[in-house]
Amino acid sequence: MTSWSSALLEQLATKLCRAAGLPAPHQRTTIREWELCGVHRLHLPDRTLILKLALPPFTNEPVTLTALAAAGIPVPALHAYTQHADVTGMLMADLGPALHAPTYEQTAGAAAAHLHRPDPLPGHPTVDTAALHDTAVQGLALVDQAHAVGAIANPGPLHAALKHLDQFAALRARDTDRPPYGICHGELHPTALHISTIGQHFVDVPLAHTGPGLLDLASVLGVRAVDVNAMRTLISSYVRTGGHPDAGADRGGLDSARWALGWHRVLSALRHLRQAGADQPVDGVGHLSPSPPPNDDVGAAERQLRAAIQLLE
Repeated sequence: MTSWSSALLEQLATKLCRAAGLPAPHQRTTIREWELCGVHRLHLPDRTLILKLALPPFTNEPVTLTALAAAGIPVPALHAYTQHADVTGMLMADLGPALHAPTYEQTAGAAAAHLHRPDPLPGHPTVDTAALHDTAVQGLALVDQAHAVGAIANPGPLHAALKHLDQFAALRARDTDRPPYGICHGELHPTALHISTIGQHFVDVPLAHTGPGLLDLASVLGVRAVDVNAMRTLISSYVRTGGHPDAGADRGGLDSARWALGWHRVLSALRHLRQAGADQPVDGVGHLSPSPPPNDDVGAAERQLRAAIQLLE
């Protein structure tokens, strides 16, 4: 967790409310904060709104919210956004307090109802067979870049893991575009589906892309533990609640659950490697605490690559 400068929060809240044709808020309460993002509730005379601040690599969220809304996917309405140095500020509709945390089945059902339709998401990344095949090569380049700036002291273990992955990446990347394939949230963590009195909405969407829906489902379970049986249960729930019936079909010569859990960890490892090379203490923009040490990202990348290789080999 980190803290954001009160002066910056007040400045952005006032600026965004003005841009939306609204009065300045008279009170602000913190919902949650972490190193790269902060979410606050703004109290106006006749309503409440949400102020969200984000640092790279999550600063594209306004564009993503707009694209998802245009595709008919339930996300919070975006009223205004602005850029201040490397901080993106967003003013969004307040969905109200969550009634409860979603169950795995509820998240699978919401994904089946609204995500993974066979449409591209304009202006956003595409994860296809070629992209997965190329992950080891991308990873090696990211390791070398991070090593060059001193973020990785010993690149040897990561080099070895990525070269090992490259030996079977082409085989395991087959069938990536088998349904369900389409618009993905990108990280369906436990709070990514917000259930309130006004319905279900997807939040925290900066990683949205076009790709295999199974990797979205894998993200529901997170990366702390590998549970292939839980993944199979989640896929069955997804199909039972309206998801594509091919979700349980084998891919790349593997059971769909192992395939999804493995490739989800590979892509997560690449995100950590990108962040390892980019992590620098941030100051001058109201972000008071430095970013986590790069070694946190390096260690996470190593762990997730080890688990991915065990799943995909």
